[in-house]
Amino acid sequence: MKKHLASIGFMAIALCGCMHTVEGGSDSPAKHYSLWLNSHGASGKAYVDKTKKKIWISIGKRGSTDSEVLFQQRYILTGSDIEWKISWDSDRTVSVEFYDWGDGVSNYDNMKHMTASNHIAQISFIFDQTTGKFSEQK
Repeated sequence: MKKHLASIGFMAIALCGCMHTVEGGSDSPAKHYSLWLNSHGASGKAYVDKTKKKIWISIGKRGSTDSEVLFQQRYILTGSDIEWKISWDSDRTVSVEFYDWGDGVSNYDNMKHMTASNHIAQISFIFDQTTGKFSEQK
């Protein structure tokens, strides 16, 4: 009976699939702030499949012993092997451009890349001196 339950448990875990996670980040030019991203792929699907991905963006104060979070938001983006480019315009403005190379194409497979990537979204943030937090710039 125990072997039977163990096999059922293993099969349930195997059928659920795995969720691919990609992380990355960048510091502001004066190293006062850091922007971090976590991207989670769809459960049971390959990360290179064109599916909805959950993207968490956090901006925090660097050097703070309390790791003070100044912005945190979850976004849902649809794409295949989603990558991003973080661009700090100043210590108080930053943008993130999201892109992929097409359905089923890995960012690491240079032989299959198109001449240009697919632009998915661009999200920009600005520091608000009144609140002391970052906010999304529309």
